[in-house]
Amino acid sequence: MGQSPSTLAQVSARAGCSAATVSRVLNNSGTVSPAVRQNVLKAVKESGYKPRRTQRTVRDLVSATHPRTKTTESRFEVILHRHSPMEQISTNDGTMHLGPSSEVTGRDLISQTYSLASDFYMQILNGVMDELAFASNRAMVQASVDLMDPQIIKSVNRSEISGVILVGEYSPSLPDFLEQCHKPVVLVDIIHTGRADVVTTDNLAGIELAMDHLLELGHQKIGYVGAPRNRSFQERWATWQWKMASAGLAVNSQWVYHGPESIHDTVEDVKKILAGEPQRPTAMVCATDCGAMGVVRAAEQCGISIPDQLSVVGFDDTSASALVTPPLTTVHVPLREMGQRAVRQLLVNVSYESNLSGSIIRMSPELVVRQSTARCPS
Repeated sequence: MGQSPSTLAQVSARAGCSAATVSRVLNNSGTVSPAVRQNVLKAVKESGYKPRRTQRTVRDLVSATHPRTKTTESRFEVILHRHSPMEQISTNDGTMHLGPSSEVTGRDLISQTYSLASDFYMQILNGVMDELAFASNRAMVQASVDLMDPQIIKSVNRSEISGVILVGEYSPSLPDFLEQCHKPVVLVDIIHTGRADVVTTDNLAGIELAMDHLLELGHQKIGYVGAPRNRSFQERWATWQWKMASAGLAVNSQWVYHGPESIHDTVEDVKKILAGEPQRPTAMVCATDCGAMGVVRAAEQCGISIPDQLSVVGFDDTSASALVTPPLTTVHVPLREMGQRAVRQLLVNVSYESNLSGSIIRMSPELVVRQSTARCPS
């Protein structure tokens, strides 16, 4: 009897990444690091996986489901915004190099000097630009550290602009920006209650996946890394507490880090968590991959082996998560798909001349199991 053909799930498990990442490599779409791409292609070759081909592509199906009768080209404004300091992080030669945090300029947001942070935004922007091009629309991308910059406000309100997509970090000035912007707006990964539509990930489901994974591995002493400084992180923090309570586990405040998001600050405080008590956690759930990398560094400096003595789960599945040692188990956020979905929502709003719906669209995450988690040590 011949061997059953490999499935996409089997290939992703062999490659140590999500099925969505395998699809991006096979379809040559989205942002995938060279190391991850090499792992996927190796897994495909070793498993003998043959992707199924059909006469209709995904884009054909989207077009058939959502026929576009509009033939005139529209122009859109895409804004990438961040105002808080960023850490200088690069992953040259498969090794992560860390520099100090500093104030950013618009140019910094797309600079390779800040590859870990910018990678997150670039994957969303890739989805936005691909979908706009597919819909025969044009866009101007601006990087901004001040949403209320008069030039930004003037730009989004130009008569030829049909709508606006805002990507990046939540800003206290967001309500004022939305008040000043007279075009339909869709926010990507920025949760806000108001007239703008929001496309984000299902934060509750993501933390549930992380916690269920650790609980199945027998962990009960579980800590948390990630300050609830915006709505997304608030949802992740609340879900972690709920999952702990549901499992009958007490929250040890000494095992919780709510400080600055930078890797450097995370390392210094998590070292105290890991070395300051005779009883330390056997696992850490992190609100971001950045926090998880801080935990990995802290454990290394404390002489604690990952995953033998400490399991770590991140959140986002940025490209660098597969390059650290050991590669991170993390919650994969469909960033490129979020960008695509934001464009589709904006096109609907523009077509129906609606910008007052204020709906929140949540994309389903996946858990990518790599080498930073293992069964709880006895």
